[in-house]
Amino acid sequence: MTVKSDQSTVMIIDDEPNNLDVLENMLRMEHYHVVAFPRGDLALTSAERTTPDLILLDVRMPGLDGYEVCRRLKNHEVLKDVPVIFLSGLMESSDKMRAFEAGAVDYIVKPLSEPEVLARVRAQLALHTHAQRLNELVKQRTAELAAAVHRLKIWDAAKTHWITMLTHELRTPLTGLFCVTDMLFNIAPSMCDVDGLRADFDWACSRIRKLTDDATLLAT
Repeated sequence: MTVKSDQSTVMIIDDEPNNLDVLENMLRMEHYHVVAFPRGDLALTSAERTTPDLILLDVRMPGLDGYEVCRRLKNHEVLKDVPVIFLSGLMESSDKMRAFEAGAVDYIVKPLSEPEVLARVRAQLALHTHAQRLNELVKQRTAELAAAVHRLKIWDAAKTHWITMLTHELRTPLTGLFCVTDMLFNIAPSMCDVDGLRADFDWACSRIRKLTDDATLLAT
């Protein structure tokens, strides 16, 4: 949605000129920016160019009725989150259910009461603003988490590379050292008591080999 000033834009869609005039005057007195249309197709075209913050929508209109206009709004990628309040003289529960099933957030029965209309407009605009802020916060946190995961992957790759290089570089000299030491034990004078030293040496060799094997396993 395009960033706007603090003045909220309310779109009115109603085929009755008198209803448009009454609602427009009512909302302008509350310092809302108002755009009014007598037909749903005109309103949809305008909304695609400039996204309103809230829509007041009549049910019975020529051409596209309110239910169809609302369904098209909710199927539009940019307009789907704009709150829609239905205005209608239809009072049956089935009519209200159709409105909510189409995607409405509220339903006001005509004849309209100015205090009621303004109260519901204020409430839905406040909820819409809060939802937008939450969405922005979620996007920000998601981006931060993605960046953190990316940094962790870089560190993990560097750690793996370092461990792999270290174990590879250690194996060759250690193998040579073990072989030379083993030969020295084998040719040591028989009078030398090397049994204890040999046991310690074998244990140390086993320990070092296990450490390098574990490091190699960790790096894979």
